[in-house]
Amino acid sequence: MHKGSSTGKRPGSKHSGQTLKGGLRNVTIRWQRLTKRQARGEITQYRMTVKDEDDPSKADIIDILDGNATEYTLQGLEVHKSYIVSVIALNTAGPSPPSFIRIVDKTQAPGPPSITEAKNLTESSIYIAWTAPSDPNGIISNYVLSYIGNSGNPQWKTITIEGSVHNYTVGDLLAYVQYEFKIQAKNELGYSDNSKAVRLYTKEGVPSAAPRNLTLQSIPSNPTSLQAIWKAPCVEDRNGIILKYKLSVCPSLSNGTCSGQDITTVTYKVSDPQSLKSSREWLSFEISGLQPNSEYAVSASALTAAGEGPATGYVSQRTSIGAPRDVPDDVKLVPSSITDTEMTIRTHVPSYNVTSTGYEVIAVPQNNTLHCRPWKTHTTDSTITIKNLWL
Repeated sequence: MHKGSSTGKRPGSKHSGQTLKGGLRNVTIRWQRLTKRQARGEITQYRMTVKDEDDPSKADIIDILDGNATEYTLQGLEVHKSYIVSVIALNTAGPSPPSFIRIVDKTQAPGPPSITEAKNLTESSIYIAWTAPSDPNGIISNYVLSYIGNSGNPQWKTITIEGSVHNYTVGDLLAYVQYEFKIQAKNELGYSDNSKAVRLYTKEGVPSAAPRNLTLQSIPSNPTSLQAIWKAPCVEDRNGIILKYKLSVCPSLSNGTCSGQDITTVTYKVSDPQSLKSSREWLSFEISGLQPNSEYAVSASALTAAGEGPATGYVSQRTSIGAPRDVPDDVKLVPSSITDTEMTIRTHVPSYNVTSTGYEVIAVPQNNTLHCRPWKTHTTDSTITIKNLWL
């Protein structure tokens, strides 16, 4: 068991050391105290675990009974060994997740390498190059490249690379995500400190999902338009900045698709692509130039600078009815029907794309000075008999 003393901060990554005679050293681990919100109660103690990196089965567990402690000094660590130290905070409900720190043999471990180039090659790969440490303190056996993204549930990942290699292309990354890279060198006596970190984004990709919740609404006051409403794809599916949306419109669905029909496309440009506000709110676009009382089907897709993503399924809606555009045509008298007080006329439905609900017929006396009131009726029949006319 390592001996030590404490004064107490939260699990962190700072340490300082003092070399003693006989190949031993004292190392002080410091951490930051948890905030009240993070602590979720009173911190009663800290627990530190010290493992020999070459033999992790050798571990010492140290209970630091001061809940206000922010540092602890490990005494008598061997100079030529590296150690992995973890620190957890405990309250009455249990332990926190651990924080880790690595104590290296700084007297003979190599100095840190330097990252000299970082380049985003594609939406899923980044190229990293580095130079060897200026003080290798022996032969560099390998490098450890560490990286983490800033999307989803980020976790550090590591790649071990041969010591003779000084570049690497990291693949299987997410599109348009910022990644942080750092690298360590290793010789036979241990690992170096990490290099300075570099950060850069992968390139944009096409969206991996369609817009959400696409709906269509008719407009009672405008029978030649439909209102399309939708939401942007989820953030993790955008793979870049959504610049615009493409709406595909066909007159009606045939077996659930627009196959074999004329498809018209209209474009909705995002007014402020960089704004998260515009990506959280409902978006809408008025599709105009349609026929009244007609069914249309619409699908939507999102586009980044890299291209177009998948489209939604088609949704359909009928435009509002609207008033007829034309007058009834070919209105004719039926000569055989004319008497002193009645007559019959015939007409045809005009060629507008509206289901007629009927006709309003008005007969106005032309040569009767005593009776000038017009005769009116409403009917659904295209053959109309006008009765009780004035002589």
